[in-house]
Amino acid sequence: MISLKGEAWVNLRRPTQEQMLRPTAVSSYVSSLSDVASDFVDMYQNEGQIDDLKSAMSKVVTESTGMLCFNKRLGCLEGASVIDSAYVDDIFEASEKDLKRFGPGLYKYISTPLYRKFERAADHIFGVANTELKEATGKIEQAKAEGRLQEFVKGPSLLYALLTHPDMTPEMVQSVILDLFVAGVESTTNVLCFLWYELAKNQDKQQKLQEEIATFGDNNEITKESLLQMPYLKACVKEIMRQYPPSPSICRQLEEDTVINGYNVSAGTEVHLLLQNICENPKYFKNPDDFLPERFLRDSDSGDNDMRNLYPYATLPFGIGARSCLGRRFAETEMYMITAKFFQRYNVSLPFTTNKKLKRRYRIFATPVEEIKLKIKQKSKGSKVID
Repeated sequence: MISLKGEAWVNLRRPTQEQMLRPTAVSSYVSSLSDVASDFVDMYQNEGQIDDLKSAMSKVVTESTGMLCFNKRLGCLEGASVIDSAYVDDIFEASEKDLKRFGPGLYKYISTPLYRKFERAADHIFGVANTELKEATGKIEQAKAEGRLQEFVKGPSLLYALLTHPDMTPEMVQSVILDLFVAGVESTTNVLCFLWYELAKNQDKQQKLQEEIATFGDNNEITKESLLQMPYLKACVKEIMRQYPPSPSICRQLEEDTVINGYNVSAGTEVHLLLQNICENPKYFKNPDDFLPERFLRDSDSGDNDMRNLYPYATLPFGIGARSCLGRRFAETEMYMITAKFFQRYNVSLPFTTNKKLKRRYRIFATPVEEIKLKIKQKSKGSKVID
């Protein structure tokens, strides 16, 4: 869907958009997201340390995203998944190397080691998707034969909704589902890694977040209603995507001649909005290297007024307009739920004291360069964050 244009893009985008971007579209998944997050939280009840945060995040995000895309739990948290999330990593590693190459890609003419690695990963994920699509199609056909199709597709299921859409072919459904799954796992995993690192580093921000979560009870279930009343949690997610933009830029191809800041730009020109440069520019964000969720709080006395985000288009982590990210609502809710449930129960800290930002590189999406380790400690009732 990223590379398509014109009518082909519209035909693929419109039916999916109907299911993904409605304000209520994701609310039906909140209960399932909560179950996944609870299982993840329970894995650390003996406290200790997360030795590789990205690996841990990849499992819970793959489980959540798989539930959206394939309408089932994949077993990632139990170590018995039908899909290996490491293959998603291989796809983006190969894409990164391809984007940075000079000259023609040799893999177009011979089977290079890089291409073979990519091929193995793609075959694995395509194979799982094909199996799930066939199983879902069989269930739909059975429900149709039994005269209960409307009842069967009534529940929250993107897969069933797309497979029964009159304008979608099985090939189109496969394309959409794989786009959402692969991109969703990679991007959401990385954003959560950056977020938890900064919360562990900035203990005052972590405590403020925990105090907000605690207003709904230390042991109470996180619901879609309570998520709506957590502005600081949402500000933390916005700030981390400002501090570590998931994508370095947005590209648009002009459909007509345009004047931009006095320059005549011809139709057909690709224009890149350099998000990373804007988000790191002190002209728009005071102390841009600091993690300050207060920038995104409205009607609040906390934080200095000149710290606030006064430029709503200065940070666009999900893009904007007709080609904005399809998975935005799901990804946001997924990040809110996993973070809220984990910090509701645990205090998180780094094994060392540091003031540095994480180094990152872009392989389509921003990913941490270094391995992240976190210390986990059970949060006693009414406790403050303890390093």
